[in-house]
Amino acid sequence: MKRFLLLLFLFVLFSSMQSLYGSDTAHQLQLSVKRLNAWIGYDENASRWRRALLLNQLDTEVAKGDQANPSQLKTVLDRFSSNLPGLEHPVFVDVRINLERHIDQLSRAESLSIPDYLAVAEDKFSAPTIEQVERYREDVLYFLDLFKIQYGRGKDPEEIEFLFEELSLEETIEQITELDLASLMPSAGFSEAAEQARLSARGDVIRPLVAVSEAFNRKIASLQDVYFNSAQSALESFVRVLINATDRDLKGFVDQQIKTLREVYPQLGLPGERTTTATVAALTGALETTLQHGDLICAIRRRHSHPNAIFEIHASLLEGEFGQANTRQQPVDEVILGRQIYGQSWANSRARIEFLDDPHQVAASIHLLGDVTSDTYTRQGPITAYAGSNGVFDGRRNLFANVGGFYATDPYVAVNLNSYFKNVDCRLRVVQKVAQKQFLKDKEQSEGIAAARAEIRVHREFSQQTDQALSEGRERLGGEASKLNQIRGLLPNMYAFTQTNRLIAVAQKHDAIHMGASNPAHPINLPADIRVRVHESMVVNFVDPLIVGRTVSNAEIAESIQQATGVVLEGLVATDDPDDNWTITFPEIQPFQFELEDDRIRIGILGERFTQGDRSIRTPLLIKLSFRFVQYKGGLYLVRDGLVTVDSVDKERLDARGVAFKTFLEKKLNQPAKTPQPPDPLQLEPQEELPGVTDKTQDQIVAAEVGGFRLPANLIPVDQLELPQIAKIARQLQLVELRIVDGWLYTGWKKGRPNHGLRTDLSSISTIDSLDQLKPRKLPEEDKTSAISGDSFGAATGEPTN
Repeated sequence: MKRFLLLLFLFVLFSSMQSLYGSDTAHQLQLSVKRLNAWIGYDENASRWRRALLLNQLDTEVAKGDQANPSQLKTVLDRFSSNLPGLEHPVFVDVRINLERHIDQLSRAESLSIPDYLAVAEDKFSAPTIEQVERYREDVLYFLDLFKIQYGRGKDPEEIEFLFEELSLEETIEQITELDLASLMPSAGFSEAAEQARLSARGDVIRPLVAVSEAFNRKIASLQDVYFNSAQSALESFVRVLINATDRDLKGFVDQQIKTLREVYPQLGLPGERTTTATVAALTGALETTLQHGDLICAIRRRHSHPNAIFEIHASLLEGEFGQANTRQQPVDEVILGRQIYGQSWANSRARIEFLDDPHQVAASIHLLGDVTSDTYTRQGPITAYAGSNGVFDGRRNLFANVGGFYATDPYVAVNLNSYFKNVDCRLRVVQKVAQKQFLKDKEQSEGIAAARAEIRVHREFSQQTDQALSEGRERLGGEASKLNQIRGLLPNMYAFTQTNRLIAVAQKHDAIHMGASNPAHPINLPADIRVRVHESMVVNFVDPLIVGRTVSNAEIAESIQQATGVVLEGLVATDDPDDNWTITFPEIQPFQFELEDDRIRIGILGERFTQGDRSIRTPLLIKLSFRFVQYKGGLYLVRDGLVTVDSVDKERLDARGVAFKTFLEKKLNQPAKTPQPPDPLQLEPQEELPGVTDKTQDQIVAAEVGGFRLPANLIPVDQLELPQIAKIARQLQLVELRIVDGWLYTGWKKGRPNHGLRTDLSSISTIDSLDQLKPRKLPEEDKTSAISGDSFGAATGEPTN
């Protein structure tokens, strides 16, 4: 523990020394907040910190990245800068320092004129100093050491030892520690021999560091927690900074990026300019690690990188499923105003969740409503007096949450009772009048006492029930967070809030060389209980990092497609003929392209190198295909729209071998697809159910004829949902909206049943009577690219890597 605290202290010390210029302040703040959320956990103590430091609001602003609201961040910063006991802990100081940096960065970027800055950007170059590189070195050493300490806790020592050896962790820490940075930095006066020696030493240092950084990147999909994220990010940043800072021609490289950026920036944000967006993203990513133009990078992302997924759910869906109705009877045996009261009471209560308007976090009220009645009696001597009461009670407990955790306020309960006199068991009228008179005299006071005692009882029970629910929620959240840590590096930045009785979650998936949505989503006016809006950039930013630079075979592609869709692409299946088997190598920039336009889903896959048998093809080729939704015989399908086409990106490099391979690919990729045969009923185990053979046969026909596959009914895979409550809701949902507009896919569902008068917008889903309406026809050679609009497909321009 002492070593851990010492490391934290050292990190804070070095962080406080770092220059603000050119740093990715949004990313560093996100990492520090994730570490804080993981450190405080989900117990009662964490709830107190979340409330005191406005951590839910911080989660929201941090997820916005460069689009964060500086005034909101300043409000949170004031809490972190207060005199609360414990804030001197390095974990909190880390967040405070990164908050200050990001606020400062946003403030400068907010007023920046991007065209004016680009016009004179070459004059703003300042060569990186050894002090700047040294600070990145201290960062990476801290995070690698922290990863080594924290990740190994509670895990199999042999497994951890193997992992650390695979990542060359100890050797990397030693190499970075002993690195002589001064000998690697370019100097003003140098001889040719000295420069050659420096370059040779530079290569000897950088090559193993790049290999280790790639090893870390390969683990992103399978090895994720906040400490790995920080180590991987710090190592990647250090390697890129070291490469750039030791490059004698850095200014020429930076100036070239600025020149290209100045040329393409005016087209950024124009309809259909997807290549421009990808180019700008690659250029800003390249500039980020040169320690130059940090304000420009932040300003571009702030204005042109929007959230690329929005999810909404109406409170009514939760209210019916999770409200708790309860009826209870209990005896009455208590003393009020010196009289012993006996009888029975009945209480009916129901708890429901109500969303409250709050743009910064999820705000919900657990609302307890109920009524109570009682029949009571009291004895005084030989006479028994009977009375009754009825009333209502109202309780609330507010819950505030975001992706990092939640906290709840103390419960509030109010009870309002009204009592009434019934009779006495004596027939003497005078006795009845005296008893009633006495009852009325004490009525107000006794009602107050009874109501106060009822409030205490209801408050205690309400607290116990909600405390138990919150405790179970924290336990479950801790378990889910542990699972999410395994894939956290793949997840988008998210935040949630409530508005007009809706829960809204906003996600943005982007990285150093990918921006979010180029245009914000349109508002939706169609009534729906669940809405999902997804921008094409969300898909690109997920897939691109998984395939960039990789080499895969046709058999691997066929297997992945079959696992994802159940469709077998016969043209991709491996055969015994070597000439039928091939590989594709994806480029480092923009290998995967995805467009949502004209009610079509268009996909482009760029390969920079190919092999076929023992032949190598170095002509970059772009494979393009298009899909659309259709309804056919009661099923919802995604079908291929036209032929698969293969185009050359660089016509001048298209030699005879490239032309032959291009023709070969088009022939293979346009072969019929199929779905696997349904199992033979005689081969099924007794407990297995026979699948829908008719549906399977229909799916086979669609796959073979038009290259399509069936989608889940209403686009919801109900059978794969684990939680029974969620599955129950999903079965009642009807798809009421499916549209593709300006790069966004809009979907909506409403609770109800088909043909019950629900208003729908399914104009993009055409109903077909015959597959002949979909069969692709051979296009004339000159019109081949019209199957997919090739204008917006293409490789990013510029030189985004150094």
